[in-house]
Amino acid sequence: MSIINRKRNIPSAVWLSGVLGSFGLSLLFIGSNSRSITQSKLSGSLIESSSNPVVQTSPYESPTKQIYDHGQFLESFNASGASLLFAHVPKAGGQSVQSLLNSWGEVNGIKVLKHFEEKNLDDSLFSSKYTKQIFFGHEVWGQYLSIMKSYAGVSKGGRDLREPLKVVVMREPLSQLVSFYDYIMHKKCHNRYKNFWELYGGGTLDSHLIKMMDDIEKNGIPTTKATERLWRITHSQMDFLRTGIHGFDNTSGSLDSYQNALLHLERFHVIATLKSMDSSLLPQLKYWLPWADKSLTKILTINSIAEYLNEDEVFVKSIVSKDTAERMKKNFMKYDYKLYSMAVELSHERLEFVKKMNVLVNSNGKDGEAH
Repeated sequence: MSIINRKRNIPSAVWLSGVLGSFGLSLLFIGSNSRSITQSKLSGSLIESSSNPVVQTSPYESPTKQIYDHGQFLESFNASGASLLFAHVPKAGGQSVQSLLNSWGEVNGIKVLKHFEEKNLDDSLFSSKYTKQIFFGHEVWGQYLSIMKSYAGVSKGGRDLREPLKVVVMREPLSQLVSFYDYIMHKKCHNRYKNFWELYGGGTLDSHLIKMMDDIEKNGIPTTKATERLWRITHSQMDFLRTGIHGFDNTSGSLDSYQNALLHLERFHVIATLKSMDSSLLPQLKYWLPWADKSLTKILTINSIAEYLNEDEVFVKSIVSKDTAERMKKNFMKYDYKLYSMAVELSHERLEFVKKMNVLVNSNGKDGEAH
């Protein structure tokens, strides 16, 4: 019986089994008729068109409602000897987490792979023949998804692959947007630094967000480069989970985008939020990783902007007015906040699972850690 006996019905979702299922990953394929930003219809959440998504079904599943049991998913994962994959969401505390995992890896002699370019994560790295490894960086999640897509509906002839422990940390969406904007505006070596100063150097973030909202409400789509760039980072967290670091397209911020991102989010073993890393992330990592530092109670916070300031510079965070924030949340970030709310809920579920498993294991006279 599952310790978390909670199931969720997900309409229009098709879970890919076979090798995909063993990797704990689900992919929802949307055809050319999927919802997109349209100039003709703005219905509350801004990006709702009337066309229905076309779902490409897996040969292993029927196109009916699927039931997903979180407790069964977590209980069935064998963490012993498994690698770890940390999906680094931009501006969600990722550098702090990577520093922690890197230090734990070095102490325990675990290989850390972190310098991923566009396409150098190979499926052979997930072979059970490999000793456990740590994968992290912005690029690694999108590459992992690409590897898994190649397995959709295809028998790999007994290819011996091992699912990694998947970890993600998310951040309150508007706070993530502000941090992303400030980061680019202060990091002189960022590839968008010059472009951002040309577009936004003459005003505040609040004023630019108002212009973006006015533009999209009037035209249905971003019509200026300034609007498009802000629109990209507005939905960067959801786009990241959906397809990886370069996930922006004409469905960004839509219901379809949310559904795809949620399907991926639910298949992470460890889910935490930036706001609760110490109280949520650490207990989960300590449970799943026998090589974690069990005495650690606080994660060292790394300020990714401060390191790029000159000695005579002081960082001042951009301020978004209450009216702008409420307008963004209500009309432009509805699904981003819905996804974040789900992340909070899923984080609580996983923490409860860990607490109950630790009680169960400790009652048998063993250290509380995953099997």
